[in-house]
Amino acid sequence: MNDGEDKSMTYSLFSGNGAFNYSFKLNSGQTLNGSCGTFSNFEIGKRSIFLISDNKVIYSAQGERVICEVFNP
Repeated sequence: MNDGEDKSMTYSLFSGNGAFNYSFKLNSGQTLNGSCGTFSNFEIGKRSIFLISDNKVIYSAQGERVICEVFNP
């Protein structure tokens, strides 16, 4: 991923409750791993987005915006 790129995902209605685990490999070769954001059963139409911008991993969903990680390039 390049700075400014985002990725979206879908998941099962019966996924239980938890947090997203992420692993992003940047075009520079650096890998970012962590856990951020939340999900629960029956979240119909929820759109979860992870964005890499300004050396941060940002999670956004349904008006919630969280900085998951700040990294050095």
